[in-house]
Amino acid sequence: MGRHIVARLLADGHKTTILTRGITPHPFEGLVEWLKCDRDDIAEFDALLYRRSFDYVIDVISFTADHASHAADFFFGRTSRFIHISTAAVYLLNENRLNPLREEDAPAAIEGLKPVGVVPEYGLQKRAGELEIEKAISEKGFPAVILRPAVVSGRYDYILRDYGYIRRVMDGGPILLPLERRGCHRHVSITDLVDAVMLCLKSKDAPGKIFNITSHSILSMPDYLGLIAGTLDAKADIIYLPHNTLKAELGSGYSPFAYPRDFIQDIFRARCTIGFKPSRADDWLTELAHYYAEEYKDEPPEEYTRRREKEITLAKKIKGVNP
Repeated sequence: MGRHIVARLLADGHKTTILTRGITPHPFEGLVEWLKCDRDDIAEFDALLYRRSFDYVIDVISFTADHASHAADFFFGRTSRFIHISTAAVYLLNENRLNPLREEDAPAAIEGLKPVGVVPEYGLQKRAGELEIEKAISEKGFPAVILRPAVVSGRYDYILRDYGYIRRVMDGGPILLPLERRGCHRHVSITDLVDAVMLCLKSKDAPGKIFNITSHSILSMPDYLGLIAGTLDAKADIIYLPHNTLKAELGSGYSPFAYPRDFIQDIFRARCTIGFKPSRADDWLTELAHYYAEEYKDEPPEEYTRRREKEITLAKKIKGVNP
């Protein structure tokens, strides 16, 4: 995410500073000021930046309440616009959620919530961070904007979730999906997310608000896989098997986009307030499929290599259901 945002800032002529731990190389050598620091080391962070101020601050690595609280305190008076990148996972904390998910549908407080699983725990930590930013906005007028992107798809995704599905379409083998998990989703292309960030930097109406950010299209898994297959002139051979069978044979996380229920964010506020214009999946997913099929040269996703032979064997052994 950060790489794409920095590229857009540079393209738009902004003098840009990045702060990272200095472990992972970046492609902007000579184009940006690179500060190296672990944000969990508060003393080092403050010493490095205490004389600095910035027109804009975009925080893409805030994962806890402590991260957000420190950022809100430190950058108050040092920036005219602060963008806090959160996540749609905060809605998983609301068991009674209804689609489409509006910004006010995240829980107002987190006390007493006991999330089960990695993703809800992530959502809990991110919501705790949001509450710190909201507190700074209400108590001292901190000029912050909170963005809640859906699952982000695009180049340079180190998790390679999209590529896992694209690779399965490319190899022509069966694609196993859970029989009971047919929820539709609304993801977001990295280009749309960067567009939203840039709009929030410019909009006088953005500070103090929370915005859902997704692309336009609502997709089922057959829709998603069908778009990939159509792009690559291939066939998506989908087979449904019971979730418990797939989990037992392949482990949890075997199909990350197979949701147990619909998960669709409402983007009306972003459209009306900042002029957000989301793209359609048949634009960004087509480009992404071509990229992974024709340009990407690294190894397949680790989970693909680990599971693929098991999936093919399981499809032959157990009679599944075709869509």
